[in-house]
Amino acid sequence: MGHGSFVRGIETTATYDANTDEFLVHSPSLPSAKFWPGGLGLSATHAVVMARLVIGSKDRGPHLFIVQLRSITDGKPLPGLKLGDTGLKMVYVS
Repeated sequence: MGHGSFVRGIETTATYDANTDEFLVHSPSLPSAKFWPGGLGLSATHAVVMARLVIGSKDRGPHLFIVQLRSITDGKPLPGLKLGDTGLKMVYVS
């Protein structure tokens, strides 16, 4: 919502955790949240998320990450995720 196509301004980070061998994806503010992302609000189980890669204390810049959003067995959002529908875009409202 707050970035549009301004990639250098992306606030979302993907920090590598060497202890768990995972990336911790974090969107720290309302403008860093993803809005109107197609089927994400209602049915998508995975998404491609652009985030700033952080390894140690070094920012490695924007990278793409495939992120699981929902359980593939029951469709419920995974812990720590808030998913929903924000309604139609203005272009669809008549």
